[in-house]
This record gives sequence, structure tokens and C-alpha cells, in this order.
Amino acid sequence: MKQNFYEKVFGEFLKNDINNISEVCKPKSIFIKKQEIVQKKEINQYISSKGKSIDFSFKYKDLEIIFYVFHKYTKESGGSQDNQKNDVKISIEEAKTDTQKYNKNIMILFICDGDYYSEYKMKELKKVANQQNLKVLSSNELQFFLDQFYSQIKNKNFLN
Repeated sequence: MKQNFYEKVFGEFLKNDINNISEVCKPKSIFIKKQEIVQKKEINQYISSKGKSIDFSFKYKDLEIIFYVFHKYTKESGGSQDNQKNDVKISIEEAKTDTQKYNKNIMILFICDGDYYSEYKMKELKKVANQQNLKVLSSNELQFFLDQFYSQIKNKNFLN
């Protein structure tokens, strides 16, 4: 099945199954480059072809932070599936800065679902996402992550 089908399923999952989120939308042609949100028209074709555009954005509870989501569903292992994992890696690299500075107004989530994303592959991607506001997780982990993140923000233990 096509990635578009899984994006629709994930969009419904966000709206119906994740508690306390609002303003769920599917932005068009928006990319994250070095912690900045940019429209495709603002960047040249070469750069936009390196990273994947954002699939969804949303807000959580009363936080001012905007969550941006890249979603990938990959069913099983194989050559073209490895390309999908590489798409995630490239998007993570494009979102990072050259320093450890990051945009405290955004949280960038790389949601990787499907049998392809073994524990080993997820650890590999998490190593690449080594900035404070970049997270790699599965959709099954999303609610727990959001609840924990919220608690940390409210206790001022995160994004300081």
C-alpha cells in the first residue's frame, strides 16, 4: 500500500486516539531546515529534494510549542525500504543545526511505524536525532512521550 494511505491512517490516529492535542493539520510543502520552518518556495529544489516535507503539525494541551511530525510506515525489510529509512535520516540531518542550539518553540517528531523499524533500526535513527527537540519514536509511544514531555516542561526540566 502507498505511503499516502498510511499518512491518512496516522492523521486519523492523531485526531481520534491521542488525548489533549489540538490544531492538527497537514501543512503543504513545509520543511524544517536547521531548526527553521520554511516553505518549499523559499528553498531551492536541490535542498528540498534532500529532506522530506512535514506531514502533520499539532499543539498539545496548553503548551506554546508546535509539534511537527514526519511519519513513515515501512512494512518489511528490503532495498527500497532502506531508502525510506535513509529519507528519515536525511530529514533528521536537515532539521539539525551545526551547533547544539535549537528552536525551543518547536518539537520535531519522526514517527516510524511498521515491522521494518526494528529496535536496532530505531536506535540507529535515535542516535542521529541527537538534539534536544528531535525525537524518533513509534506511534504507539506517542501518547506516553507527550504526557512525559508535558510533565517535564511544567517542571521546567526540558528545553532549558
